[in-house]
Amino acid sequence: MPLSPRRPIRTAIALLALLAFAGGVARTEEKNELIGGEELRRILSGNTVWVVRQDLTVGDEYHLPDGRVFGFNGYETIENGCWDIVGDQVCYYYKDDWAKGVAHCWTFRRAAMDRFHLADPRGYRGYGRRDSGNPRNYSDNGKPWECKRLMSQGPQSLRSAALEAARK
Repeated sequence: MPLSPRRPIRTAIALLALLAFAGGVARTEEKNELIGGEELRRILSGNTVWVVRQDLTVGDEYHLPDGRVFGFNGYETIENGCWDIVGDQVCYYYKDDWAKGVAHCWTFRRAAMDRFHLADPRGYRGYGRRDSGNPRNYSDNGKPWECKRLMSQGPQSLRSAALEAARK
């Protein structure tokens, strides 16, 4: 299967980003402590989290205090996502997943100041960094929505799916 011309560039950028992140972690004492739910809410609310996942996918998302999330998750632009704290995890709900009752949940462990190790219940891993505010000016691009309203259109089991994922 031929590689697209953009794939090597993306891979190189992801590797450089991962090395830069790792350098920041190496310069400080590694803590690796689980970040609890309320602290995680304070860390995320009103801020952007930039992530490199183990498959070298790079993404970042701005977390609005009202539960909406904008950004790029490594595959597509996010204009209609929501986030919530479930236990000690942050769970993301994207519009196309609501009808299926799918929640994407992650734990955060402190690696260094504003840097994190991330993991989901399936064992998928990544590294993240918090940027204050919304430095890349992500928005809903003129298509406003409310998470409560959109999530109410999904199955009743959506929060149950997140709780189940958080327990695994």
